[in-house]
Amino acid sequence: MITEILKATAVLLVMINPMAKILVVLALAEGRKRHDTQGLVLKSNAVAICVIFTFTIFGTFILAEILNIGIDALRVAGGFALFVIGFDYLWRGELRILTQIERLEEIAVAPVGTP
Repeated sequence: MITEILKATAVLLVMINPMAKILVVLALAEGRKRHDTQGLVLKSNAVAICVIFTFTIFGTFILAEILNIGIDALRVAGGFALFVIGFDYLWRGELRILTQIERLEEIAVAPVGTP
């Protein structure tokens, strides 16, 4: 059971991709107060940890029992969502959209804290 929990946690860490979030935070930090940037980092990390632990412990129950979603349906929906988001970023540019944000708290949950 411990092995399965570690595998699921590793998969969620790869999905959240903390290394890519560093680049986004660095791009947003320019011209802003250090306190605001630290608040963004702390809030987004807290959200990411909550998501990891929630889905590591209750993920199968939430998806299979409550939402009645199979793994194949989740893969198709996730692939479609990634396509739409990727196309939007390709078309408009991710950093251009993110630099228009006035308050950093607006993006602490998504897209910085969650995938």
